[in-house]
Amino acid sequence: MLENEVTRLVIKRHPLIYLAGLVRLFIAVVFYLLSQNANSAQPFWDNWAVIEWYRDIVSEYFGAGFGIPALWVSLAILAVAVWFFIKAVSRLLHPLTLRDEVTNYRLTNRSGLLFQRKQELYLRSVDGVLLEQSLIGKLMNTGTLKVIGRGDSSITLAYVLHYDETKDAFDHLLLKEPSL
Repeated sequence: MLENEVTRLVIKRHPLIYLAGLVRLFIAVVFYLLSQNANSAQPFWDNWAVIEWYRDIVSEYFGAGFGIPALWVSLAILAVAVWFFIKAVSRLLHPLTLRDEVTNYRLTNRSGLLFQRKQELYLRSVDGVLLEQSLIGKLMNTGTLKVIGRGDSSITLAYVLHYDETKDAFDHLLLKEPSL
């Protein structure tokens, strides 16, 4: 930040941003429980019609005792659970690293824990601010602000809390005459 630069607006995110991570965490727990059940004496899929059909075909062509071991199925399900868990942790940590602020000269969007990303858009080069809001966003008073600059530059701010008040404050900063 420059020595004469002052933070005018800090953009806050809605807690709804954590929903995708929580859904993935729930799916990971379900797959983990399924993998634990697959190691039991009678796996959960043992009485499915498709499995009966598979056993009939395999025993007809290859003989009895030929099939996929339950341990392999359990490990495959566990691998899917681990993948969903890693994605869930990633989606839950990402919002904690978001830092969006508007100073008297620029809009700054920072994100990342290990690999950091920083986007800046000078207020003088902003052409407009777009609002996007879904039905759930309308009910939760959250929305997406897309700040469009000159050329191809733009910054998208998703799950902005009180997006209409934030846009009004941002417009006020944009339309104010810059001090020289």
